[in-house]
Amino acid sequence: RDILLGVFFVSIGMLIDLQLFASHGLLILGLTLGLLLIKGSVVALLVKWRGSDSETAWRSGLALAQGGEFCFALMAQMQLNNLMPADYGGLLLAATFCSMLVTPLLLRAAPRIATRLHRKPNEEAKLEQISALNAGLHGHVVICGYGRVGQSIGRFLRHEQQSYIALDSDPVRVQEAAVAETCVHYGDSRRGELLVAVGLERAILLVIAVDKTDIALLILKEARRYNPTVPILVRTRDDSQLVELKDAGASEVVPELLESSLMLASHALIMLGLPGQQVQDRVDQVRHDRYRLLHGFYPGADDEET
Repeated sequence: RDILLGVFFVSIGMLIDLQLFASHGLLILGLTLGLLLIKGSVVALLVKWRGSDSETAWRSGLALAQGGEFCFALMAQMQLNNLMPADYGGLLLAATFCSMLVTPLLLRAAPRIATRLHRKPNEEAKLEQISALNAGLHGHVVICGYGRVGQSIGRFLRHEQQSYIALDSDPVRVQEAAVAETCVHYGDSRRGELLVAVGLERAILLVIAVDKTDIALLILKEARRYNPTVPILVRTRDDSQLVELKDAGASEVVPELLESSLMLASHALIMLGLPGQQVQDRVDQVRHDRYRLLHGFYPGADDEET
């Protein structure tokens, strides 16, 4: 594969007339930008049509905006069949080659560009609408991530008549939840302006219940920018990034796997007849030691957790 890839780029280099860059540099630049714009827009529209959000669509369009190997094959066939003048072929070949050259730069800048393109006036209107709906809330809880864990927390809060606002990036889940609840909003919790819109500065607690620790860490850092003092409870899969989350400003970190082990162990000890207070003290000690007792286990062939 590497040999064929090298042969491909060498053959493309042999086809390019470098004098065209000197004589038609501006035209080649325009063709390159046109190719990137047209192909990127088409890809973005197709991804959006398939149901993805605007930011994902723009990222995909920017990542796939360059011309590919098929462009060279198509131009060669068009020239062989006299469907395109030879002069045009050289210019299009140079433009396609230039679009491939800028691909690494596009890939690096794609997230930032996509985020800016995604922030359209209607998105700003949605933020204003969310902010207006929650303007009168004080002393509420903000839940980032309204999946299984987030919904369970919400049910407990409702039972205690504690007001809360939930954010989730899954449009289907938000649409389903909005039928029964008016406090669930669609949006990316990593966006600081969205956290401001739901009144983070007036909240008494922030619960980060997303299932990916890397995303939870980004939300945590963004939240601390806008409210350095609010208590933040973070749900995580395990304790592999516990120290990093604590250093970023998490008040409490709850590793799912280790907490479920603690719950089973505490029930087992109580069923064996140990006093409830003794069991609770032991569990508290394990948490205080950052789950050191639960580190290290004998893996099996069917273990999915590491």
